[in-house]
Amino acid sequence: MESRERISDMENVLVPGFTEEGMQLPHALRALVRERNLLAYKEATPFFWVFFMGGTGTGKSTVFDAVCGVPVSAVGAERPKTSGAVGFVHHEASLEAGFPFPEFGFVKHGGPDAPRRSPLIGEPGVIHLWLHDNADLAFVVLMDTPDVDSVEASNRTLVETLWRLADVVVFVTSQEKYADDVPSRFLKKIVDEGTDVLVVCNKVGAETREEDIRDILDRETRVPAGSLWLFPFLSPNPVEALKTLPEFLSFSDALKAKISGPDTVERRARWMARRKKALADGIGRALDAVHKEALEAHRWREQLRRYADEAVSQIVADQEGHFSSETRSYLQAEIRALFSRYDVLAGPRRWISQVVTAPLRFLGLMKSAPYPDRREVLERVKQRIHLGGIQAAVQRYGRRVLEETLPDHVASPIYQAVMRPGVLMTSEEIAEHVYREQEQLIQWLEKVFTELARDISKGTKWGIYSTSVLWGVLILSLEVAVGGGLSVMEAVIDAALAPFVTKGAVELFAYAEIQKIARQLAERYRTSLVSVVEVQRRRFEACLEPLLPPPQVLEVLSGWARSAANGR
Repeated sequence: MESRERISDMENVLVPGFTEEGMQLPHALRALVRERNLLAYKEATPFFWVFFMGGTGTGKSTVFDAVCGVPVSAVGAERPKTSGAVGFVHHEASLEAGFPFPEFGFVKHGGPDAPRRSPLIGEPGVIHLWLHDNADLAFVVLMDTPDVDSVEASNRTLVETLWRLADVVVFVTSQEKYADDVPSRFLKKIVDEGTDVLVVCNKVGAETREEDIRDILDRETRVPAGSLWLFPFLSPNPVEALKTLPEFLSFSDALKAKISGPDTVERRARWMARRKKALADGIGRALDAVHKEALEAHRWREQLRRYADEAVSQIVADQEGHFSSETRSYLQAEIRALFSRYDVLAGPRRWISQVVTAPLRFLGLMKSAPYPDRREVLERVKQRIHLGGIQAAVQRYGRRVLEETLPDHVASPIYQAVMRPGVLMTSEEIAEHVYREQEQLIQWLEKVFTELARDISKGTKWGIYSTSVLWGVLILSLEVAVGGGLSVMEAVIDAALAPFVTKGAVELFAYAEIQKIARQLAERYRTSLVSVVEVQRRRFEACLEPLLPPPQVLEVLSGWARSAANGR
């Protein structure tokens, strides 16, 4: 047998719910665990279980007490009298070891030498056992249960759970209840499962015929031939009166034949074989459901990636389309202006310019304009980003996932997970992410600029390429990348730099470095720009991960399937 932890994994498994089979899988796995434990218990113990079941007020506890021969289960005019399971077992019987339903406890009452006891009423969650010393019933468990149509949910759950132990069901109905819907459907379930059943119609009038009752019962399910008995209404002391009736004695003989007849062992073997076959079929269906859910989860991830790639393409196309010819001309002019300082007359022109403009600066009509610092650059970059296009692409991506990839049923766990607040990015979150990425890009650019300026000798730095011009070229490269991406950036920089670069080693070094950094910059910018789509995709995938069945579920089911195929 598997460990308690592995069994717990099977009973508490979660699934995404992409398929109808997947939606039913958690319930099916819990049922499989219980059925497997139940059949193992039945094989390991010699007990033959007889359950007395029926609708409210049909008198099943009366029939139960008559079979037991003593007032074990309380009867009376107040209904319902049975609030839990009440059993009649031999005092040496041990039912607890390996009992497949651990949520129930056992309470034993008396024994063969105990004084006279009062009838038991029972209670939820507890199986009360009346102990006896009848050797003929040493390996028989007679069990009275609450009503199958009880208004108490705990009673209905108890009946639905425990009756699966039954080798024989005594189903008690009455003249006013035999056509009721809930008891009739429960009787049909018992017959369809292949469990032996004896049907008692209690409290019938003298004019009632067996044919009339059988006709009505057979509308829902066909009662096996020779399995229907009619008991009249008896009052007072119905238990003692019932034990003397010929109809009851005939029923009692039929029940004894079911319990200890010559074909009991064979019928029990057929019953076990049917249940094992049904269990194997259930395991097979569960395995198919797990595989289908895994396949659909893989397909869903692929759809997320495909739609994300399309959203990225939309962002890139939108940003390049937003880069106008006027912006391209502006950037070319800016780069040419920077590098024109390095022609042979650059020094005299700067001196003349300073002399001419000195009076204007003195009067405050003209101010020196050093190249902007990082904060100003960041603000300028923000203004050049077409944020609306990015927001539209990400939100379009989210809508496609919601509308085109999720299951139709809103009860699906993956549907509910994706629809939770905080999964879809808001416009504000998208903007915050984009600006944060650009801030990090500026920091990277500063670091690269510092390293480049440090690697160029001081004489070269001030004599040919000043630090301010290096910084200016890199910032303009960023603005080009913001506007149009790698291809546009290379064309603009090459067109601007080529006329001013000589064949000297220093100039070629600086030119090559600027080109390399600009390419890195463009790629980093593109990555940072579209990373917001990746954030949204990861949010979607994070909804899926907790819902995937752990590998041990498939491992355990496969082991069960092998055991079933080998007849174990």
